[in-house]
Amino acid sequence: MNTPTIESLLKARGAWPKAVHGDKAVAEANAPLTRLIADNYALFEQVRDLVLRETDDFTHRRVSDRPPLPVGGQRILDSLIAHQIIVPKSGGIHVADSMGRRYLSGGWLEELAWLAAIESGAHEADFGQVVGWEVKGFAGENEIDLIIRHDDHLTFISCKSLRSELDMNDRKMRHRLMDAVHEADNLVDHFGRQGE
Repeated sequence: MNTPTIESLLKARGAWPKAVHGDKAVAEANAPLTRLIADNYALFEQVRDLVLRETDDFTHRRVSDRPPLPVGGQRILDSLIAHQIIVPKSGGIHVADSMGRRYLSGGWLEELAWLAAIESGAHEADFGQVVGWEVKGFAGENEIDLIIRHDDHLTFISCKSLRSELDMNDRKMRHRLMDAVHEADNLVDHFGRQGE
């Protein structure tokens, strides 16, 4: 009997994984930083916003004084530098590259979810996986934040890194939360089977 794989289960559903996916070796190397962020998300959020603002200032050639780091923020900043997510440059700090920007803006959460899936005994897991599909003459592709296989069942997870303090009166925030629910629901409708 052939052992199922994420790829074989998707192919049976009119879908296939494309070459674009998260780098598992990078996720393992980033694990200490990713867990630091998860344990200190509100603090990370402040440091991230500062780094992204400085990067934008640098890109647009504006000179600005850096606001002070929040208390405890230096540890997160140092770890971001050590993992080469951000780099020191003359006059400040900046996101290293597009992968660094992706990590800062939510990729870290996909890596955290992947680490949790592996640690919990998933038989297979892929994050940041682009999946092509064809259904009833329509073709397309979706990026799925995390696909987990346990035996011959798949789990689809949508990761959303929102603000640390949710304001349910904020319509934009509520729409983003609903989009997240609909995204996961659509993935199961499209690729899932009973019980997945």
